[in-house]
Amino acid sequence: MVQSPRSLGASYTNHGPTDKPVRRQDTLLLARPVYREPEISLLLQVRLPTHRSVFVPALLARQDRAGVFRPRKFGGLIHLRGVLTQPDIAWRITAQRACDNASWRKWVEKKVQWVTVDAVKEGQRLDNFLSNQLKGLPKSRIYKMIRTGEVRINKGRCKPDSRLSAGDIVRIPPVDLESPRAQVAHRGIQMKLSDALIYEDEDVLVLNKPSGMAVHGGSGLSTGLIEQLRLARPHEKFLELVHRLDRETSGCLLVARRPSALRRLHKQLRDQDKTLQKRYVALVAGKWPQYLVDVEAPLEKFERGGERVVQVTENGKPSHTRIHVLEQLEGCTLIEAEPVTGRTHQIRVHVAYYRHAVVGDPKYQPDDVRYQWRVKGISGLCLHSRSIGFNGATGHHVTVVAPVPDPMRRFLVASGCDPEIY
Repeated sequence: MVQSPRSLGASYTNHGPTDKPVRRQDTLLLARPVYREPEISLLLQVRLPTHRSVFVPALLARQDRAGVFRPRKFGGLIHLRGVLTQPDIAWRITAQRACDNASWRKWVEKKVQWVTVDAVKEGQRLDNFLSNQLKGLPKSRIYKMIRTGEVRINKGRCKPDSRLSAGDIVRIPPVDLESPRAQVAHRGIQMKLSDALIYEDEDVLVLNKPSGMAVHGGSGLSTGLIEQLRLARPHEKFLELVHRLDRETSGCLLVARRPSALRRLHKQLRDQDKTLQKRYVALVAGKWPQYLVDVEAPLEKFERGGERVVQVTENGKPSHTRIHVLEQLEGCTLIEAEPVTGRTHQIRVHVAYYRHAVVGDPKYQPDDVRYQWRVKGISGLCLHSRSIGFNGATGHHVTVVAPVPDPMRRFLVASGCDPEIY
């Protein structure tokens, strides 16, 4: 039996048999909408009382699956999602065997959004733009929407790293989102932020991020540094991260105060001559070899037990870190690291790959070794973004230095070293 939806605020015409079972090779045309909207989203629910296979058209299954679908058990429900991009064409589903009582249900969920890019968002990557538009939606879902063509720029296909221009029209498909929670000032983070500012001009802020503070919310965290910074500076119309630091890493973090500054600094990050330079200092276990300066090992991200880890693999993305020895100390080496590329956990994984993990690293240093360092008074990750250099709006070069924090500072002093000279 075919049930035509009549309560959707739009008129429909049935084009399928309604008084007899669907036989092999019979084609059932679903209700064709006489609709004025350019695109609507639809959901079909098919109940098969017996074990039958159903052919699902690729266009209908854009968000789910295509081809022949066979329920795992008798009387199972098939849920199909798709986007009706051509309302003048009726959808077809072919039952390949006899189906005594197939019932169909269809309804409009939510309209497609057409978002015009303004000057503030000009130059932004598409995936970051969608993350802001669809807050709370997993990145994997965003990448899938782009890959399957659900997201389009000016009606054309695009890639996650496509750069937006002012006036571009971005098609965003309907998705189910939880209501975003209102951000509330976190007293502990706000107190730390009040002492974290080490440089400020009309274009940028540089903060000395404490270890243990996430730069943004997500992955189980309701808030982070950038959200709390916006609450602390409600008069600021624009505050965006130029780059990221791991939660456990401390040191220089660059924040743009203007869209033009964000675009300029991102360009400096991508340039071959690397006018935006990030310099880290770290304590690594053992004696780092003096000759090992350029570490080039491809990195690939994995999910393991709900936790993100990075490994050196043949299929990974090209990654390059320059490392120089500053001091050989008892049981460890003080190094300077300059990431040429900017992969997740890059410095941590590169040094661990050569069996010299960062001291106190909870992800890449063995538990027994980390315990030995905890006995010596080091309980956190000894990786610090010591300085950051960039070109300002007028072309002048700015270098900002963040002091080495405890317990790394305390260990260097106890070893007879002056932390300020590195």
